[in-house]
Order: sequence, then structure tokens, then C-alpha cells
Amino acid sequence: MQGLAAFVRLVDRFNDLVGRTIAWLIFGSVLICASTAIMRYALNIGFVWMQELYIVLFGLNFTLAAGWAYYKNQHVRVDLLHIRMNERRRAWVELIGFFVLLLPWLAVIIYAAVPFVGLSWRILESSSQASGMPGVFLYKTAIPIFCFVLGVQGLAAVSRSVLVLANRQDLLPPRGDAA
Repeated sequence: MQGLAAFVRLVDRFNDLVGRTIAWLIFGSVLICASTAIMRYALNIGFVWMQELYIVLFGLNFTLAAGWAYYKNQHVRVDLLHIRMNERRRAWVELIGFFVLLLPWLAVIIYAAVPFVGLSWRILESSSQASGMPGVFLYKTAIPIFCFVLGVQGLAAVSRSVLVLANRQDLLPPRGDAA
């Protein structure tokens, strides 16, 4: 049981670090978006790569911060039902949700992404737009990373649920707190 609790803490800390770091991409995306608009409308200058870059930064934030959102309990759930449940019932819902919904969904994404990302790496894909961004293959690599960060956080939630069901909540940090 100590090992499960240590795993939960490790994954929580990892996704907290990833999320806090990735969150800065929103700031970069906003700056680049504003710069693009100012350059286009005030100076009549435009760069396709800049337009693509702020979209890529926002997309990276969305995909790579998924584990952080799960850790912070900010993902989609039916709160109307969830708040009425006791801790043990929530643990059962978490376990069932992971194995019936999240795990199969991540498996489908990985199954579809591996050839997609692999081909992109083989051809060192760049933007299809003239003067667009190079290195699109790097951006597409965020798909399997998304599956990893969300998957390990799901395993941490499963571990947390097992500890709750074993009446060992005393071993766990508060949810959403990596301390």
C-alpha cells in the first residue's frame, strides 16, 4: 500500500510540474497571436509561420496539460451525481471509468496515432503552407505524449481509489496537491 501511495505522489508531482510548465505556452500563444494581428493590420505584414505557431502552442497546451487537468480534478464529469456520492462510491466510479472509458479511449488514440506520427517523422513533415512552420512532426509527437501523461494520471487515480477502498486514505496526499 505504501508503494501505491508513493506512485500517486510521484505521478501527481510529475503532472503538476508538466502542467505548470506547459501553462506558459498560453502566454506565448497570446503574445504571438497579438503580434500577428498588430503586424497584419497596423503594418500590413504577415507571416504564415507565426499564424501557425500560436495555434500549435495552444494545441500543445491543451494536449500536454491533460494529465494536469485530471490531477487537479478539472476534467469533465457529471458533478450533479458525483457530489452526492460518498468517497467509496466515487472510488468505484473512478475505477470503472478508467477501465471502461479512459483506458480503451487512450488505446484507440495510440493505435491511430502511432502510424500517423511515425509517417510524419519518416518524412520529417513540415507545414503544407508555403512559408509555414517546419517540424510539424515534432508537434504531432504531442499525441502519444498526451496519452502518456493522461494514462499515468489515470493509473494514479486508480491507485488512489484502491487505497480508498482499502481504507488507507491516510497514506494519500490531498487530491490536487502534489506536496
